Amino acid sequence: GILVQPVVWISLYYVATTGGGLPSGPFGIVGAVEGISYVVVLALAVLEGQPTWTRTLSRATLVASFVTLASLVADQGCVPNAKPILDYSAYLPVCSPEQTPGIFGGGSG
Repeated sequence: GILVQPVVWISLYYVATTGGGLPSGPFGIVGAVEGISYVVVLALAVLEGQPTWTRTLSRATLVASFVTLASLVADQGCVPNAKPILDYSAYLPVCSPEQTPGIFGGGSG
């Protein structure tokens, strides 16, 4: 559990500063580790039987994730990079690649 937290924190830094997550890396390994780390953090935050410090740290990381997402939505007026995962554009405005700043989108950032 403690190993995935820094991966998520670094990812959140990238999201906050570039509007996108970590680069996919060779063969998509970095992106896969990033995605799996978010799932593990979520599981550690909600599953029973975890040490209190693990659940608390995981919950704090989830709060930081939601704060980062809310900040991006407030700044950009849309949910960045969400459409490829799940199309909920009928419910929330989803950023196009041109609206996403930094190296992960088509816009200048």
